[in-house]
Amino acid sequence: VHEAVEDILSQSLRVRQTVRDLLEFARHKDPQFVETDLMEVIREAMEQARRAEGAEEVAFTVKGPEAVPIEVDPRRMERAFLNLFTNAAAAIQGRGEVTVRVTVEEKYVQVVVRDTGRGIPRNVLDKIFDPFFTTKDKGTGLGLSIVYNIITNHHGKITVDSAEGEGTTFTVFLPRRNP
Repeated sequence: VHEAVEDILSQSLRVRQTVRDLLEFARHKDPQFVETDLMEVIREAMEQARRAEGAEEVAFTVKGPEAVPIEVDPRRMERAFLNLFTNAAAAIQGRGEVTVRVTVEEKYVQVVVRDTGRGIPRNVLDKIFDPFFTTKDKGTGLGLSIVYNIITNHHGKITVDSAEGEGTTFTVFLPRRNP
Protein backbone atom coordinates (compact mmCIF):
# COMPACT_ATOMS: atom_id res chain seq x y z
CA VAL A 1 0.00 0.00 0.00
CA HIS A 2 2.85 2.35 0.91
CA GLU A 3 4.52 1.80 -2.49
CA ALA A 4 1.22 2.37 -4.30
CA VAL A 5 0.65 5.64 -2.45
CA GLU A 6 4.20 6.80 -3.25
CA ASP A 7 3.67 5.93 -6.91
CA ILE A 8 0.34 7.80 -7.01
CA LEU A 9 1.95 10.85 -5.40
CA SER A 10 4.91 10.74 -7.81
CA GLN A 11 2.66 10.43 -10.86
CA SER A 12 0.37 13.20 -9.58
CA LEU A 13 3.35 15.55 -9.22
CA ARG A 14 4.50 14.64 -12.73
CA VAL A 15 1.04 15.35 -14.18
CA ARG A 16 0.88 18.65 -12.27
CA GLN A 17 4.23 19.70 -13.76
CA THR A 18 3.09 18.69 -17.25
CA VAL A 19 -0.07 20.79 -16.91
CA ARG A 20 1.99 23.74 -15.64
CA ASP A 21 4.35 23.39 -18.61
CA LEU A 22 1.45 23.29 -21.07
CA LEU A 23 -0.17 26.35 -19.50
CA GLU A 24 3.09 28.29 -19.45
CA PHE A 25 3.74 27.40 -23.07
CA ALA A 26 0.18 28.18 -24.22
CA ARG A 27 -0.30 31.54 -22.57
CA HIS A 28 1.64 34.36 -24.05
CA LYS A 29 1.55 37.24 -21.63
CA ASP A 30 4.03 40.05 -21.74
CA PRO A 31 6.47 40.01 -18.83
CA GLN A 32 5.73 42.30 -15.89
CA PHE A 33 9.08 44.07 -15.59
CA VAL A 34 10.05 44.99 -12.04
CA GLU A 35 13.38 46.07 -10.54
CA THR A 36 14.62 42.75 -9.17
CA ASP A 37 17.75 41.26 -7.65
CA LEU A 38 18.68 38.60 -10.22
CA MET A 39 20.98 36.83 -7.73
CA GLU A 40 18.03 36.33 -5.38
CA VAL A 41 15.97 34.87 -8.25
CA ILE A 42 18.83 32.52 -9.18
CA ARG A 43 19.40 31.42 -5.57
CA GLU A 44 15.68 30.67 -5.09
CA ALA A 45 15.54 28.64 -8.31
CA MET A 46 18.68 26.80 -7.22
CA GLU A 47 17.13 25.90 -3.85
CA GLN A 48 14.10 24.47 -5.62
CA ALA A 49 16.32 22.49 -8.00
CA ARG A 50 18.28 21.06 -5.04
CA ARG A 51 15.05 19.55 -3.74
CA ALA A 52 14.11 17.99 -7.09
CA GLU A 53 14.01 14.24 -7.46
CA GLY A 54 17.37 12.92 -8.67
CA ALA A 55 19.37 15.96 -7.54
CA GLU A 56 20.47 14.52 -4.20
CA GLU A 57 24.11 14.04 -5.27
CA VAL A 58 24.40 17.20 -7.37
CA ALA A 59 26.46 20.10 -6.01
CA PHE A 60 24.99 23.47 -6.95
CA THR A 61 27.26 26.53 -6.90
CA VAL A 62 26.64 30.16 -7.81
CA LYS A 63 29.44 32.65 -8.42
CA GLY A 64 28.98 36.35 -8.96
CA PRO A 65 28.19 39.61 -7.23
CA GLU A 66 26.13 39.59 -4.03
CA ALA A 67 23.30 41.45 -5.79
CA VAL A 68 22.48 42.22 -9.42
CA PRO A 69 19.72 44.79 -9.96
CA ILE A 70 17.86 44.15 -13.21
CA GLU A 71 14.41 44.79 -14.70
CA VAL A 72 12.73 41.40 -15.25
CA ASP A 73 9.55 39.51 -14.44
CA PRO A 74 10.88 37.73 -11.34
CA ARG A 75 8.37 34.86 -11.41
CA ARG A 76 9.04 34.02 -15.05
CA MET A 77 12.78 34.44 -14.72
CA GLU A 78 12.78 32.08 -11.73
CA ARG A 79 10.87 29.57 -13.85
CA ALA A 80 13.46 29.83 -16.65
CA PHE A 81 16.38 29.24 -14.29
CA LEU A 82 14.57 26.45 -12.45
CA ASN A 83 14.03 24.66 -15.77
CA LEU A 84 17.71 25.09 -16.68
CA PHE A 85 18.89 23.85 -13.27
CA THR A 86 16.58 20.82 -13.11
CA ASN A 87 17.52 19.83 -16.68
CA ALA A 88 21.20 20.13 -15.74
CA ALA A 89 20.73 17.97 -12.64
CA ALA A 90 18.80 15.37 -14.64
CA ALA A 91 21.60 15.23 -17.23
CA ILE A 92 24.12 14.43 -14.51
CA GLN A 93 22.43 11.21 -13.34
CA GLY A 94 24.18 10.85 -10.00
CA ARG A 95 27.14 12.75 -8.60
CA GLY A 96 28.15 15.93 -10.40
CA GLU A 97 28.07 19.71 -10.42
CA VAL A 98 25.90 22.54 -11.70
CA THR A 99 27.81 25.82 -11.65
CA VAL A 100 26.24 29.21 -12.31
CA ARG A 101 28.47 32.20 -13.04
CA VAL A 102 26.95 35.69 -13.24
CA THR A 103 28.84 38.56 -14.87
CA VAL A 104 27.54 42.12 -14.99
CA GLU A 105 28.38 44.43 -17.88
CA GLU A 106 27.22 48.00 -18.40
CA LYS A 107 24.10 47.15 -20.40
CA TYR A 108 23.57 43.44 -19.87
CA VAL A 109 23.98 40.54 -17.47
CA GLN A 110 25.51 37.26 -18.56
CA VAL A 111 24.50 34.07 -16.74
CA VAL A 112 26.44 30.90 -17.56
CA VAL A 113 24.92 27.60 -16.40
CA ARG A 114 27.36 24.68 -16.72
CA ASP A 115 26.76 21.05 -15.79
CA THR A 116 29.00 18.01 -15.68
CA GLY A 117 26.31 15.80 -17.20
CA ARG A 118 26.29 13.50 -20.18
CA GLY A 119 26.05 16.30 -22.76
CA ILE A 120 23.69 16.75 -25.67
CA PRO A 121 24.29 14.81 -28.90
CA ARG A 122 25.29 17.08 -31.81
CA ASN A 123 22.50 15.70 -34.01
CA VAL A 124 19.78 17.05 -31.66
CA LEU A 125 21.48 20.23 -30.42
CA ASP A 126 19.65 22.45 -32.92
CA LYS A 127 16.24 21.03 -31.84
CA ILE A 128 16.42 21.42 -28.05
CA PHE A 129 14.43 24.69 -27.96
CA ASP A 130 11.69 23.31 -30.22
CA PRO A 131 8.32 22.76 -28.50
CA PHE A 132 7.59 19.11 -27.64
CA PHE A 133 11.07 17.91 -28.59
CA THR A 134 12.49 15.61 -25.93
CA THR A 135 14.98 12.80 -25.54
CA LYS A 136 13.64 11.89 -22.10
CA ASP A 137 11.22 9.04 -21.43
CA LYS A 138 9.06 11.16 -19.14
CA GLY A 139 9.68 14.62 -20.61
CA THR A 140 7.10 16.86 -22.26
CA GLY A 141 9.63 18.64 -24.45
CA LEU A 142 8.47 22.00 -23.15
CA GLY A 143 11.10 22.87 -20.52
CA LEU A 144 13.75 24.40 -22.78
CA SER A 145 11.11 25.85 -25.11
CA ILE A 146 9.66 27.70 -22.12
CA VAL A 147 13.16 28.89 -21.14
CA TYR A 148 13.75 30.16 -24.68
CA ASN A 149 10.40 32.00 -24.75
CA ILE A 150 10.97 33.62 -21.36
CA ILE A 151 14.48 34.80 -22.27
CA THR A 152 13.45 36.19 -25.68
CA ASN A 153 10.36 37.88 -24.16
CA HIS A 154 12.82 39.67 -21.87
CA HIS A 155 14.72 40.88 -24.98
CA GLY A 156 17.53 38.48 -24.13
CA LYS A 157 19.39 35.70 -25.85
CA ILE A 158 20.34 32.12 -24.92
CA THR A 159 23.05 29.95 -26.45
CA VAL A 160 24.14 26.39 -25.80
CA ASP A 161 27.42 24.55 -26.11
CA SER A 162 27.69 20.85 -25.37
CA ALA A 163 30.01 17.90 -25.77
CA GLU A 164 28.83 14.35 -25.22
CA GLY A 165 30.30 12.92 -22.04
CA GLU A 166 31.62 16.32 -20.92
CA GLY A 167 28.56 18.38 -20.03
CA THR A 168 26.56 21.31 -21.30
CA THR A 169 26.83 25.08 -20.95
CA PHE A 170 23.89 27.43 -21.43
CA THR A 171 24.70 31.14 -21.64
CA VAL A 172 21.92 33.65 -21.03
CA PHE A 173 22.31 37.32 -21.94
CA LEU A 174 19.74 39.72 -20.39
CA PRO A 175 19.54 43.49 -20.78
CA ARG A 176 19.79 45.23 -17.41
CA ARG A 177 16.93 47.58 -18.34
CA ASN A 178 13.71 46.83 -20.18
CA PRO A 179 14.27 48.33 -23.66
